[in-house]
Amino acid sequence: MKTAPLHIVFISVLAAAIVLPIAAAEAACAPFPQIKIWGNYTHASVTRYVDTRLDGNWTDYVGRLENRLGKIRNLRDSGKPLALKYKGKRLLVKGRKLGAYLRAAKRRLEVAQCLAEAADAESLQNFATAAGGDTSSQAAPALKPAAIQTASAKLPKVRMTTVNAGSLKLRVQSQCAAGGVTFKITNLGKNWPKSGRIAIFGVGDGQPIKLTDRRMRFASEQLSTFRVKAAKSATRKFGLWVEPSWERREFAYDAMMACG
Repeated sequence: MKTAPLHIVFISVLAAAIVLPIAAAEAACAPFPQIKIWGNYTHASVTRYVDTRLDGNWTDYVGRLENRLGKIRNLRDSGKPLALKYKGKRLLVKGRKLGAYLRAAKRRLEVAQCLAEAADAESLQNFATAAGGDTSSQAAPALKPAAIQTASAKLPKVRMTTVNAGSLKLRVQSQCAAGGVTFKITNLGKNWPKSGRIAIFGVGDGQPIKLTDRRMRFASEQLSTFRVKAAKSATRKFGLWVEPSWERREFAYDAMMACG
């Protein structure tokens, strides 16, 4: 298998090297880009961190990287430097070095998403095995009704919706997993000219109750994750509403999810 050459750039006065490995066209996840300021980033270290510090919640971990990437992109687009700390020193990354750092952060997110998908696939395989199914390639799992019900109850529910209203063009992935609801919003349109509000409501029992309300400004193709614990809604039903500040929208849920 041919391997693409490594692209090496430098991001700080310490000449810390960023190695951007080119992902192979294989199903296996590429290695993380290596940056001294990030420490030892490997599949094993990140998986261990998610398992021990986040109770196996890959959605939470990927969401943090998505938000971080969005902040870096916003700094780049506004011409502002990124402030970092390394060995007690404050570093300012800007210009082409910030562009290189942004590409590394994007690659880091892609690798984390790959690991998250692999973890989900392993969970699905474990469900089938625990339910008594044949996991070989020659036979489909022969699950009993009770086993099917038990396994299905543990599988994440996922729903995709598209928002195309005025200048808003969004894709929303709604998912029930890890005791909560997650909305992943991808901006399919242009950079937002101003900030907007992303609110999540508990619905289905009288007047909706606002659970979270966050203001942010999406860049083009930016993906951000918003999560709420299912226990915050008595009905375990949720609605997402995106309100731009630069144009008027009639209130209507852009996505809804039931996690009961």
